[in-house]
Parts: sequence; structure tokens; C-alpha cells
Amino acid sequence: MKKSLLLVALFSSLIVQKSPGEGLKNPKPGAAKSQFNSQIYEKESDEHSFTAPVKVVREVQGDTEVFFEGQSGFFIAKSSIQSLLVNSQKKHIPLSVTVNKLSRQILKLEVSTEDSGGSISPGH
Repeated sequence: MKKSLLLVALFSSLIVQKSPGEGLKNPKPGAAKSQFNSQIYEKESDEHSFTAPVKVVREVQGDTEVFFEGQSGFFIAKSSIQSLLVNSQKKHIPLSVTVNKLSRQILKLEVSTEDSGGSISPGH
């Protein structure tokens, strides 16, 4: 009788005990996900900054398209900053520009000369 109780106790402890890492191999659907972030790399920013004078400013279907020297393609600007862009084009004044790489929207403009510093964020 003692042998059978000992075997039953030993067998039940083996059933209840889990092997190490068992829950990590095949998580059950609906099981709680880990609270730790497994992404160890930073995501690339969608913003890109450069300094260049304006090459061309043009109005196309209600949008202001801007071409900068040394940059490929055009960027889209709000009409509220069009006068600053035209001034940069005429006087060949470099601007510090921050743009969204995906939408090609101009997010921030800053005059690069020391005497007329200041920044403009389109839409404000």
C-alpha cells in the first residue's frame, strides 16, 4: 500500500511539474503576451534635415512645390511660408529644412544666416 501511494504521489508531481521554457515554445491562443519589448533596434525616423537654398518654387493644383539645390525631387510646403521660400530663391539664402521622407511635407524651415535667424514651423 505504501508503494502504491508513493508511486501515485511521484506520478502526480511529474504531471503537475512543467519543463523549463515550456510556456515559451508554444503559447496558447489568447494567452497574455510578454510585457518586454523584443525589438532592440531603434526605428528609423521619418524626418530628414538638410541645408540648401531654394532652386524653384511653383504652384501646382493648389499645392506649393519646392525644389532645393542638391536634393532630388520636390517637397510640399504650406502657402503660409511661400514668401520665405521665394526670398531664399531670389537672394540665394540657404535654409535649414526638416521634411517628412514619406509624405515629402516640409515640417520646419529655419533661415541659416546669422543676421536673420529664426525658425518657422508650417501650419503655425
